[in-house]
Amino acid sequence: MRLQLTIAFLLLGGFTSNAFALNASQCQGLGYYDNTNCGNAKAYFHTCLGPGGKYGVNNMVVEPHVRAVLHVQLGSTASSACGQMANSLCPGSYSVPLLRCE
Repeated sequence: MRLQLTIAFLLLGGFTSNAFALNASQCQGLGYYDNTNCGNAKAYFHTCLGPGGKYGVNNMVVEPHVRAVLHVQLGSTASSACGQMANSLCPGSYSVPLLRCE
């Protein structure tokens, strides 16, 4: 019975993983901007590079179903909108997701 429970536990994902979502609150690196939630509209992104935009800002437009990348500093935040300009205030509304730390 114990062996069956252990096997079931492992099959149901009962193991630890080191995988976690990286973002710019943890490190600097290659940030990504997906346009998967705007249907056929363009996604507009405003990025504050570093805490409060210390290293400047970046604006980009991403076509539908496309991913753009940008090197961002530690503490970078962004705001986004579908079909219109994103909020241009710093800090942005979320920490920039990263593909990898550098």
